[in-house]
Amino acid sequence: MHIKYANTQIMDWDNIRYFLEVVHAGSVSRAAQNLGVNQTTVSRRIASLESDLGAHLFERSGKQWSVTAIGERLVASAANMAEEAQALERQVLSDSKELSGPLRITLGSASTQQLAMPVILAFIQQYPEIELEIIVTGDELTWQAVKPILHFEPPIIHHPM
Repeated sequence: MHIKYANTQIMDWDNIRYFLEVVHAGSVSRAAQNLGVNQTTVSRRIASLESDLGAHLFERSGKQWSVTAIGERLVASAANMAEEAQALERQVLSDSKELSGPLRITLGSASTQQLAMPVILAFIQQYPEIELEIIVTGDELTWQAVKPILHFEPPIIHHPM
């Protein structure tokens, strides 16, 4: 998607996403892998963004790319833009769609199961289209053990007991 203002092309949002992925992944090859495209596509997207901005965002030395000072400034702004775009998408989807589909949760110790049941029951009532699968392990699971697998921070759920 190209953004235009007063007949002037400003920049392509997909190019910014590719830029952020290179920064976060640490290399073009890992960014390409994360994005599901080849390295040439990532390099071409970065070159296009640099051309649109008229500035180098990376210093290139062979396969090693390091972010320039201008690139660092763009990282902060682009990350904020990405967060806003994701928030907008969540808002639009939550307004237009019921949540549905499968959800699997794992509960460890008996005390965890007992504490979770009121929240689970409220969740089932609020989202009847969710196909909930509960796996009971009997092991004490800690967030620190699960976090690396899930790759996200848990939401804070407040539920009156």
